[in-house]
Amino acid sequence: MNIQWPVVVLLLGGLYTLYFSRRLRKFNLSDRPPASRAHLSLEERQRKMRMASNICAVTGVGMIAGEIFLVWFEHLN
Repeated sequence: MNIQWPVVVLLLGGLYTLYFSRRLRKFNLSDRPPASRAHLSLEERQRKMRMASNICAVTGVGMIAGEIFLVWFEHLN
């Protein structure tokens, strides 16, 4: 079995992206926002962190699906 370099990159990237998504969900925001986010309330900042976590999760699943597709396509030929 000849595992191609893009397959390894997609697998590792997808797993790390899912790990990072999990870390974003557990991230605790402080009550006092940084100066760049002073106009946002705590709930708005939490919503933005949740959205970033969801984007990371979808990206990770997409990368793993792409890796599965490449492995399937490699064995098809």
